[in-house]
Amino acid sequence: MESGDDVVLKRINKGYTAAQAREQLEKIDASGLPFIVNFLNGAGGHGYGLTNAQLTAKLYDGLHPTMVNTSMLTVVPGTPLFRAVEKGLYTESTEMEKLEEIHELVRCLTNDTIFMNEHASNLFHVKCRIPEEKVELLSYIRKFMGEHDEKKLRQYRERVRQVF
Repeated sequence: MESGDDVVLKRINKGYTAAQAREQLEKIDASGLPFIVNFLNGAGGHGYGLTNAQLTAKLYDGLHPTMVNTSMLTVVPGTPLFRAVEKGLYTESTEMEKLEEIHELVRCLTNDTIFMNEHASNLFHVKCRIPEEKVELLSYIRKFMGEHDEKKLRQYRERVRQVF
């Protein structure tokens, strides 16, 4: 469940809607089985992150995922999204936009869960409990944003892209 936003789900060709995802998540949740949800930070593209974060948090609201796991979108050569960028049909989020988006997701989360942001694509790595450590996490993200600039963060993204 990389997004709760139908616009983003269509853009990244997931093949399901947020309502369909919610229906399946509710079934898993009702079964009592542990499950993890994933958030693909930056998938909405330039100027669309806050909406994506808000709708994704809404998708997760009232559910009991064991973990909310996140990764940051890295558009890699040879993919349909890379071709969309080349054609001017999609503009990537800036790294600062991605940080704003993850901040918004955390701010909007109401779940009692583990929040994990440890994927290699992420600009910072953290694993903590929400809601117990939510305020501290939001503060950390803001501090991280204040200590880094777009140019250096973009260099990191380019190194991640080279792995592919």
